[in-house]
Amino acid sequence: MAAVVMALALVAPMVPGRMPAAVAQTLTTEQTAALEEAERLNQQAWQLYQQGQYGEAILLVQQALVIRENLLSENHPDVASSLNNLARLYQAQGNYGAAEPLYQRSLFIRETILGENHPDVATSLNSLALLYYAQGNYRTA
Repeated sequence: MAAVVMALALVAPMVPGRMPAAVAQTLTTEQTAALEEAERLNQQAWQLYQQGQYGEAILLVQQALVIRENLLSENHPDVASSLNNLARLYQAQGNYGAAEPLYQRSLFIRETILGENHPDVATSLNSLALLYYAQGNYRTA
């Protein structure tokens, strides 16, 4: 069950056409193309994740994260999604130390920008809880 929840949380932010119209109107053609590339990288990373190729998927999500941070801002919800995806991949590798600060940063962005009652905040909280559970840190989970 936890694997299904993790997989759904990884793919949910990767739904095509998710860019709000207001954001799309302010971007140049090159910027829009770069953000579409970030989305493509996330889709490809999802496929690699399903195949258990976490190392390759990490490289793609890192590229998508850099694109989004540079074009959107470090505190944009799409950046939070990339951070959550990257953390999930590190967690899948058993690299909990790398995953935790990424989950925490994703949660902070989502709480700050979207509000604490937003479904994406619940996704971040769930991701952190699954990480703590995997570490045997049941009280924190």
